[in-house]
Amino acid sequence: QVQVQVPPVNNRMREHDTLAQILDYGKTISSSKDRMESLYQKLIQSSQQFIPPSHKHLLLVAFDLVEDYPVMSVAIMGILIEHGLRLLWCESNNIQEKIARPGAYYVTLDGHSQRDRHDVILLPLVSSNGSRNQLVHQLGGTVMALLTDLFASPPGTGPNVRASVAHGMYNQFLYKELARMATLSSLSSLSSSGEQKIHQDSSPGTIDDVVYSLMVVLETVAFQVLKTSASDRNHEDLISRYRPVFSYSATMISGINNAMNSIQRFSRLIESEDLIRNAIQSLSPEGKQKQVSSTLSALGKHREAMINQLKDNIFHDLEINCNSPWSDEDTFREVKRNMIASECGASILLLNEVAIAVNNQVKDVQQALSDCTEAPHSCSSRRRKQIGRLFSQCKLSCDFYVLCTFVALIDIQNKIGSTDGNNNDEFVSSSTIIHAVKRSRMVASTYYTSTNKDRAIKALSDYLVGKSMKVILNIDKL
Repeated sequence: QVQVQVPPVNNRMREHDTLAQILDYGKTISSSKDRMESLYQKLIQSSQQFIPPSHKHLLLVAFDLVEDYPVMSVAIMGILIEHGLRLLWCESNNIQEKIARPGAYYVTLDGHSQRDRHDVILLPLVSSNGSRNQLVHQLGGTVMALLTDLFASPPGTGPNVRASVAHGMYNQFLYKELARMATLSSLSSLSSSGEQKIHQDSSPGTIDDVVYSLMVVLETVAFQVLKTSASDRNHEDLISRYRPVFSYSATMISGINNAMNSIQRFSRLIESEDLIRNAIQSLSPEGKQKQVSSTLSALGKHREAMINQLKDNIFHDLEINCNSPWSDEDTFREVKRNMIASECGASILLLNEVAIAVNNQVKDVQQALSDCTEAPHSCSSRRRKQIGRLFSQCKLSCDFYVLCTFVALIDIQNKIGSTDGNNNDEFVSSSTIIHAVKRSRMVASTYYTSTNKDRAIKALSDYLVGKSMKVILNIDKL
């Protein structure tokens, strides 16, 4: 038997609960011949012809290839989905040119590399005339969010399915599939070729997940647009709960929430453990760590309250409500949100770095607490000293990461003001906050990675007396 390696997909689809559930639902479709046959019949028999009669055999081939030739299957399904959505887009927006013409651009699914030259099906606005994309209302905000995440997410975040296959990411695997197919006498023998595909189910983000996602797209179109019956209520529920996860805006929101949630968790841990509080109180009042800790501690609770207020302000200004269903209007508001978030890359990275550093420190502290309480006699003197140093730095660390989060949120709030044309509402000048974000990232990296405690504390001490940080530290109200 020939083993065929399946390529991993560079995406983070299964890191998001609702999307992971959607992929699992797609798996139930692709693993059932009856479900796939039912879906095929829904798509080709509809009077609206999402899949035109001339393309129905291509769809059948794509479905036949799913199990053993996934890259080829995805390539064909991507083309069919793009064409079907193009027809819907033209109809929804009353545009007559549905096919390509020599010497002219026409609407494409994701606008990969040339979206500035033509209309894009998944953009909220019609580029050629500036009007709203009426396909949003036909499909619904949640479906548009799912399609955009799958096909038109920012580079390096989501799977960008059609572009990834069409522009060569899977060529080495596609060539192998084609070579194997060339040895077969007919398409009917594909499933009995005797070849075994290596599945990587234990490694999230395989080509199989891309297949599952396209199955859900086809089923969703059949239900949402072609008005066929849903295979089960679970499908409707999953789609109705979907929100963007790969957009610039979604990445920013996730960064804010992850950083703040990790800090809150760390703060509660510090307050609940006597061993940590005792270690902090035992610090020498003359040492540099105590001096830096006192400076940060003086800002502590007030700064935590300010970052909560900043988050509320940002979410209010951008009309973000994470608890409400994603609506058609949210799809249009996302234009402004993404424009602002795309300018906040350094601050979003800082927030992500804060979340990673804090979560890892919490794990270290929890392990140290376990060592102290569950096996105190087995701890060596060296380990006890390490634990003492770790505990003594907890409050300082938490206050420092609060300050980093504050810097990032000030930058985001400034970007919102400048986008709205309210530069007078900026807390600090753009040059100052840019430098503060840069310095915060550098010091956060040094503090988190340094094995030399004195070096880490010196980096914090220098950071707090820097020119840009002095301006930040003097912000006492919003």
